[in-house]
Amino acid sequence: MANVKIVRLNTGEELLCTLREEFIGDRPESYVLSDITLIVLVPPMENEKGQKEGPRMALAPYLGYADLGKGLSIEPKSIMFIVNPKKELVEEYNRIFNKSTLLTPSGMGGNKLVSASGTQIKIPSIVG
Repeated sequence: MANVKIVRLNTGEELLCTLREEFIGDRPESYVLSDITLIVLVPPMENEKGQKEGPRMALAPYLGYADLGKGLSIEPKSIMFIVNPKKELVEEYNRIFNKSTLLTPSGMGGNKLVSASGTQIKIPSIVG
């Protein structure tokens, strides 16, 4: 299971990412962030009835122009806090990065499984 966290940087940016700690002794030397998204608050909007709906949140690519194949290393002094995201946010993150391994039957008697991201996987029939 990925260690999905919300990381707030000293710059005020809030990131949703997979987090790994690198230690020297018992103290973190650095944090390595991978599959990083920027949490963006979207202002309230009017719905079709003309009523204002509360603020929303969006996930945007973070450093999408950089090659972060091995992750982004950040010193602990650059981080204000690290918290656990709500379950729904983790599920959306896993859907975006296709990290879920949850498979569910797509229907009674069917021969397909559906991952949490909605990908259908055809399975061979074992009945002759």
